[in-house]
Amino acid sequence: MAGLIQGAMDAIIMFDSNYKIVLTNLSANILLENDDALQRNVLYFLAEESASLIESIVDKGLENTNKGIDNYIPNIIKVIGSNEKETLNEGTISKYGNEKETFYTLILRDIEERLSAENEISFLTKQTEYLEEEIKELTGSYGIIAEDIKMQNVLDLVKHVAPTDATVLINGETGTGKELVSRAIHDASNRSDKPLIRINFSAIPANLIESELFGHKKGAFIGASADRKGRFLLADKGTIFLDEIGEMPIDLQPKLLRVIQEGEFDPVGSSETIKVDVRIIAATHRNLLQHSAEGKFREDLYYRLNVFPIDVPALRDRGNDVCLIAEEMIRHFSKKLSKPIESLSKSDKALLLSYEWPGNVRELQNLLERAIIVSQDGSINLKTIVPNSSINSKSSEELPLNKIYTTRALQDIEKENILKALKETRWKISGKNGAAELLQLPPTTLASKIKAFSIERPV
Repeated sequence: MAGLIQGAMDAIIMFDSNYKIVLTNLSANILLENDDALQRNVLYFLAEESASLIESIVDKGLENTNKGIDNYIPNIIKVIGSNEKETLNEGTISKYGNEKETFYTLILRDIEERLSAENEISFLTKQTEYLEEEIKELTGSYGIIAEDIKMQNVLDLVKHVAPTDATVLINGETGTGKELVSRAIHDASNRSDKPLIRINFSAIPANLIESELFGHKKGAFIGASADRKGRFLLADKGTIFLDEIGEMPIDLQPKLLRVIQEGEFDPVGSSETIKVDVRIIAATHRNLLQHSAEGKFREDLYYRLNVFPIDVPALRDRGNDVCLIAEEMIRHFSKKLSKPIESLSKSDKALLLSYEWPGNVRELQNLLERAIIVSQDGSINLKTIVPNSSINSKSSEELPLNKIYTTRALQDIEKENILKALKETRWKISGKNGAAELLQLPPTTLASKIKAFSIERPV
C-alpha cells in the first residue's frame, strides 16, 4: 500500500478531523513544496476560497455520520506551496474511519498544462473564426467577386460539378484565383465537412514530392526518422487540390494515375497498399495537352484529370470586375491598416481598366496594399503604383504638343479612347452615365464610330 501511494503521480494528502496532515506522498511533497508537512494544517496550504470549500465538504460529512464522503471536488483547488508557488488542481476527497477516529484523503492533480492547452485551443479557434469572417468580408459568392459573364459562367460550372465526385481540372493564368475556385467546389460538395488538402508542385523540391503525396515509412530514405502520413491519406473522405499539376515529375505520374483509377497507393518504403476515398481537383497555368506532346506530361493522366475542365478568365478579360474587386480590397486593407480611404474615382477606374494585369488578382492585391500603405489624407495615387500608368495617362489624356501625328495614329488613339470609355461604362452607349456622355458625343455619332472602328463587345 505504501508503495502504491508513494509511486502515484497524483498528490495524495491524508488528514484527520482537525485538518492535521497525517500522510503525504512524494507528489504531494512537491506540490506543497515541503518534505515535512506532517501535523501541519492542510488548510494552510490552500488559498482562502479553496480552504473554505474543503471545510464545507468536511462539515457536511461530519453532520451526516452514517454516510461517507466520496466526492469529486466541483471547483478548482488552488494550492500555495511553502515557497509561495501557486498551482491549480482538480481533485477528489473521501472519508473513512469510525466514530472515534475519522480521516480524509485529498487527491489532487495539477491541471496548469491542461488549462494552458485549452486556452491555446480556444484562442486558435477564435482566431480561425475571425480569419474566416475576414475572408467572407473580403469576398462574395464562394469567396469570388464576379459580375462579368465569363466569371459567372465559372460559378455556374462550380454549381454543376460540386455535388458530384468528378475530377476537375482548373485552367488559368497565375494569380487568377484557381485555388478559390477549388475551395468553392469543395465547400459546395458533399465533402465540405471533411478536409481540403492542398499541395503546390512548384513549391516543393522534386525529390520530396512522392513522400509529401503518399507518405513514407521510417528509414525509407536518409532523414526519414519516423513514419509520415502523406497528403492523400490526410485528404481521405475529403478533397485534395493538386496545384500546378503541370510541374509534377513525370516519373511520379503513374503513381498518381493509380490513385485516380484504383483509389490506392503504397507509401515510400512500404509494401502496404492503402485505400483512400479522395475527390481530386487539379489546377495548372500550362497547356497540358501541349505539355504532353513535348513528353513532359502523360497523355493518359491528362485525360483522367480533364474530366470536367473549368477555364478561369484572366483579370484583364473580366471587364468591370477589376474595379469591384479593387473596391473590396481597398475596404479590406483600409480596415486592416487603419487607414480610411476614399472610393475610387472615375480616373482611377479607367486606369485599372486600361492596365493588362499580367499578374492578375494577386498583382492587383499587392499593388493596392502598397498604395494604401503610402496613401495620404485618405486618398490613393494609383498612377504612381500601377506600372506604365503614366504612359497610359499621357496617351489618353494629354498628347505632346510638339509631335505631329498621322491620321492612322490619331485613329488608333481615338479607338483606344472609345474602348476605355466603353469599359468604364460597362458598354452602355447612350443615356445617363453612358459612354457617349463621358466622351461628350451624340450617341448616334458614337455608334457610327464604333461601327467604323469595328469595335465589338467581348463575349
